[in-house]
Amino acid sequence: MLAPIFIFGLTSIGIYLARVGREGLHPSALAGAMRDVLESLGLGVLFLLVNLVVGAAIVLGVRSLS
Repeated sequence: MLAPIFIFGLTSIGIYLARVGREGLHPSALAGAMRDVLESLGLGVLFLLVNLVVGAAIVLGVRSLS
């Protein structure tokens, strides 16, 4: 169960170290990138929830009419 999380963590750390070491990326740039990723993820979850609520309302509305 923890294997995918462990693999994801190892690959993320490896890519981070490669980018910082080889390309001279500043570690402070990671904070901005993570903020953008979390913002996008949050918006995606929000849209998913709104779509589920609207879909459920439509299904229940059609069921009550028929």
